[in-house]
Amino acid sequence: MSLLTASRTTQWPLVAEFTFDVTDTMANVSGATQSLSAAGAFGIIGLPAGAVVTGGSVSTEVDCSGGTGSALTVDIGDATTADRYTASPVDVTGAGSTALTLTGFRSTGENVQMTIAATGAYALGTVSVRVEYTMAGRSNEVQLAS
Repeated sequence: MSLLTASRTTQWPLVAEFTFDVTDTMANVSGATQSLSAAGAFGIIGLPAGAVVTGGSVSTEVDCSGGTGSALTVDIGDATTADRYTASPVDVTGAGSTALTLTGFRSTGENVQMTIAATGAYALGTVSVRVEYTMAGRSNEVQLAS
């Protein structure tokens, strides 16, 4: 059994951001290059082992415009659980921001993955995914006890 003492170290949160335009292309998790306005899964942010997501969002910065009947959603998760950080697929066609779902999951070093579901064609739209996290065992400052 270990004898523990109160923690006196603190760390700054780290924030990673992935911004894309629906006209951009990227290699999907299978290695094929495809449009980011088509259905697919993409590794977008590398999380170090031991990281815990403490905040973040999916934000539409420029409305994603498609024709009648078009739909564009994203799920944020990882290779194991595609929607680990979103309670349901986030509709990114209109302006707005949706907070990530915080699960307390401690990363084993997998990428944050974005899974896109799309119908119709898109010629305009910009979306940002922001992930705030801390890392086990990391410290930036020592906080003195009172």
